[in-house]
Amino acid sequence: MGSIHPFRSVRSFEPDTLQIMGVALDCAWYQLMASGSVLAASWRSEHTREILASRIIARAMVGERDVAHLRDYALAHIDDLVPTAPPLASLNDYAEA
Repeated sequence: MGSIHPFRSVRSFEPDTLQIMGVALDCAWYQLMASGSVLAASWRSEHTREILASRIIARAMVGERDVAHLRDYALAHIDDLVPTAPPLASLNDYAEA
């Protein structure tokens, strides 16, 4: 687990809300795993789950309690974390040289 806890000032959530948040995190994680994303790889899983959880917490702090909305919010920008490979055209430039 990371050493930075941006939500340390949060006092607490109701038990029902914690359950909803946990289900949303599990749903987001399983959806990410099923997609085959590199972010679900074992060497990245802890960091990825922390990011998903922090997004769910942030949304729950403003009153969101719908599992699907929390899941979707957590996954909305997760692909931004995946580094992109260079386009194949640029690799062909090296072959011609």
